[in-house]
Amino acid sequence: MELINAVLLTFGTSLATGFVTFIFSRRRNNIDNIDAATETWQKIVDKLEKQIEKLLIKVDHLETENNNLKDLINSLKDEIDLLKKMATLNETLELKIQHYETLLSDNHIAY
Repeated sequence: MELINAVLLTFGTSLATGFVTFIFSRRRNNIDNIDAATETWQKIVDKLEKQIEKLLIKVDHLETENNNLKDLINSLKDEIDLLKKMATLNETLELKIQHYETLLSDNHIAY
């Protein structure tokens, strides 16, 4: 009987030790998984932050370029308006010149 008690005690102790080891190793495994997931998440966040920084720099560059192009467009519009006024003035002057040439020609005056 003592032999059976000794065997059962040894078996029970081994079983209990195995169960406790399993529980703690499983917890440790879960902690390792959480640490790995946190590390992966942090890497993703760092990568996204770098991409956001690059995109913000591009946005700043594009805003500057856009403003420069708007200024150029406004300058070209002003130049077009000036050229239109000059063309109108030129047409008016040509009509006056034709009128005076006609007057001179009608009055037989050489020019």
